[in-house]
Amino acid sequence: MDVNNKRNIFYDIIHHPNQALETAGAKKNIFYHSLVKLAVFTRIMVSEFAHNHCTSRASGIAFVLLITLIPLIATMGFFITSMTDISTEQVEQVMTAFLPFAPPMVTEYISTFFVNARNLRGIGISVLIILALSLFSITEQSLNSIWKVARSRTFISRLRTFTMVVVYSPILFYVSHRLRNSGIFGVLPEDVFLMRILPITFTTFAFAVMLWFIPNTRVRVSSAILGGVIACILFELERWGFGYYVNFSIQTQTIYGTFGLVVFFLLSIYFTALLFLFSAQITYVHQNFRPLLRAAQRWDRRVGDYRSYITMRMMIDCVRPFINKTPPPTLSYFCEKYELTSAQAMGILNWLIHEKFIHQVYGTKQFVPARDFENDKISAVFSLIEDQYHRIPSTPKDYTKDYMTKFMHNYSRRPCEDDMTFGGLVELLDKKEKR
Repeated sequence: MDVNNKRNIFYDIIHHPNQALETAGAKKNIFYHSLVKLAVFTRIMVSEFAHNHCTSRASGIAFVLLITLIPLIATMGFFITSMTDISTEQVEQVMTAFLPFAPPMVTEYISTFFVNARNLRGIGISVLIILALSLFSITEQSLNSIWKVARSRTFISRLRTFTMVVVYSPILFYVSHRLRNSGIFGVLPEDVFLMRILPITFTTFAFAVMLWFIPNTRVRVSSAILGGVIACILFELERWGFGYYVNFSIQTQTIYGTFGLVVFFLLSIYFTALLFLFSAQITYVHQNFRPLLRAAQRWDRRVGDYRSYITMRMMIDCVRPFINKTPPPTLSYFCEKYELTSAQAMGILNWLIHEKFIHQVYGTKQFVPARDFENDKISAVFSLIEDQYHRIPSTPKDYTKDYMTKFMHNYSRRPCEDDMTFGGLVELLDKKEKR
């Protein structure tokens, strides 16, 4: 590859990622194509990470975590100690492993609060749970921002999700710690290769549980596990890196003295929050890589500008199978056809459901009309659509797009008096698109 080609591919990765992948695919070199795809993935992920202001959000999470750390630990103690007996020494060992720079006095107090949580009753439990929920709320808002989710959970739904996260993740972290220090609870020696893999596996699942449960949207298991793997790797690197720096940094000890551990403790909380958001961003990009690949045109990032068009097309997509007696469309169908993220597609579908145009088939991800629209005029339905941005995206390119472009153009100039019904529209579209 000559210098000009290298410059072109680097330029395309930054400014035209879709074109860079097409160029790499044309060379029929699997390794080269994978390398370019990884570079494009990294470019999109870094762009999204900066766009979502994750460094500032990590500061907010770290600050709230510092305030709510003891209530959070006590809440976990209430749930976990109700299922199994855990001694103060075991809790202190776990805290030292996952908060390696916390001053000894802090870990002692946290351990005491953890064990004493089993004695809480009534109002005390409620206060601790509410305080711990504030941290969960901040974390949920940050992940919802990454996933482009506009609506937060209701209090009951948030409490249910919080309970699952507080129970599952700490248990997985605890098992990982026990395996790391005593084999399979003392059965196998620590130097067996399996004992090096299992703790990392459980830590990965602990992070994956949080990445899967916390966002108020559907997260694929494969994407959550990938995020958990990245979070686990970064967490281990952070522990190793900070430990190495603390042990060998004479300057830090000279300047801060024993107070230096407090500084590193605060920094470790911030970097843990930052790396967790970084992993959440990777999870989001992995699940929505294809729609985010259109970063050059960027219309998917401004989906509100095209809301009228996309909403109307989704409505037609729901009515057409009903009239033709074919299987109804699914969420993945809409995401792939209009190159939307899951959150963007569900935002439009939820509005159609709220306005009683469509409803979701119970127990499935399929969407059907809320009534028989065959004899309803499309102009009457279009006039009820909330958003009046009449811009047209570049995809998908078909006869329906041409028809809707003309229809919306006429509607924007004057109230449309078109008598076309949905039944007539479906018949026309089927006839034209078969040509």
